[in-house]
Amino acid sequence: MIGVDFRLQAQRAICFIDREEILRVMLNLALNARKAMQGGGMLSVETSTVRVDQDADENLAAGDYIRIAVSDTGHGMTEEVLARAFEPFFTTKTLGEGGGPGFSQACGFARQAGGHATIESIVGKGTSVILFLPLAVASAEAVETAPGTPVPGASRANHDRMAC
Repeated sequence: MIGVDFRLQAQRAICFIDREEILRVMLNLALNARKAMQGGGMLSVETSTVRVDQDADENLAAGDYIRIAVSDTGHGMTEEVLARAFEPFFTTKTLGEGGGPGFSQACGFARQAGGHATIESIVGKGTSVILFLPLAVASAEAVETAPGTPVPGASRANHDRMAC
């Protein structure tokens, strides 16, 4: 049996991302976690808003981000697997076991949104995939806007930019 734990930030955060793509990424991360927890375990999804200061992270520009962490208590990854996990077409699955874009899709999605993705894993303890997606607006006014309401000062151009 696999339990699911959601630890979601109460304050609404807005970022320009493709809704269908984030759904695919989250589904793939959950499926990867399920596969890693064949004997059962816990899948956790956590969101929070974080500020990255200048020079704090070489992969992220200074600014505010939504942090989405998808974690499992599965078998974890060896250093060798972890080093290749974001490579396109890399898989540890055998022929006929299925496959998919998995971690490389999550990385590409985060980069396309102007953010970053990381993986933390400990063999025998589990894995966390962490997405950092730039906030569209940092003001409390925008965060409290009703769903479907345009965000002041936001443009569709922000949604389409490529970071890589």
